[in-house]
Amino acid sequence: MILIQEERRRGSGIRTAFEVLNAHPPLEGIARLRDLSTHGACIEDTSARPEIGKTVQLSVRVSEREPLRVLTGKVVRHTESGFAVEFDKPEPHFDSLIEEELAAEAPIENPRPSGQEPAMTRAGLSPFREIAVHCCANEQWISGRVCMHPSRPLLDHLNQREAFVRVLDAVVSHHHPDAMAFLALRTDAVDLVVPLESVDAVNEIRVGRIAERPVKCFLPYAVIEGTIGVIGKVRVSDHLLRCNAFIAIRDCQIRLANAESAPRDLSHVPVALVNVTRVIGISDLAASTPPPEDPGPSAR
Repeated sequence: MILIQEERRRGSGIRTAFEVLNAHPPLEGIARLRDLSTHGACIEDTSARPEIGKTVQLSVRVSEREPLRVLTGKVVRHTESGFAVEFDKPEPHFDSLIEEELAAEAPIENPRPSGQEPAMTRAGLSPFREIAVHCCANEQWISGRVCMHPSRPLLDHLNQREAFVRVLDAVVSHHHPDAMAFLALRTDAVDLVVPLESVDAVNEIRVGRIAERPVKCFLPYAVIEGTIGVIGKVRVSDHLLRCNAFIAIRDCQIRLANAESAPRDLSHVPVALVNVTRVIGISDLAASTPPPEDPGPSAR
């Protein structure tokens, strides 16, 4: 079995959507692939766990460069946080796909003669991708360009759970109006990231049948109202249980408390990335009010 690269195995592996075939009631969910081989896959961090022997259909996209693939197999065992699937038919092409993906994510090095100092790289010359953003941490706005691997969407980059985010030409409003060439921004201190790039440049790879659900997200100093992508009939609450870092809220409006100012207009933001570990709560605006409980004969 081929092992997905180490950092992915720690909880940021390839996303997958799965559906249990011929299940009554229907059962589907979202998860991450930990191991993937020609004969099967190990799935973790799942929103549901089918019974052993059930037939499941997986929707898998190894990378942005590859089309969505639909695989069918049987659940052969349960693990601590998921389950393992054996494919009905071997998938020999996965070997080369995974090797290509790992090679694409290898560090990029610029060879230079021995003893020569490394050349300084700026916008447009860096071997890494740079995405312009406005970040907010504890009501403090930081603007700059996040430096990341060229093949990785911004949301996936933030969810690698690295201790720091590298920000170039950072401007810290109120405290340091002059641009700093480099700022190491602590990832777990960031509440909110508003990218200035197109939505396609920052969003995660999506798999399965995604429905946009209206939500309202509460930060100590802001309210964000928009939609989040949830697979099929999965409840928003169940979806959030597996989110332990940043989520994307689309077509949103951000309202700041106490007349706080922001570096841009927040009345319509195509996508905002919110750190769920920093929020007070998230409300599912489409959830229906439960009926009142029957008090029972003794209370009548």
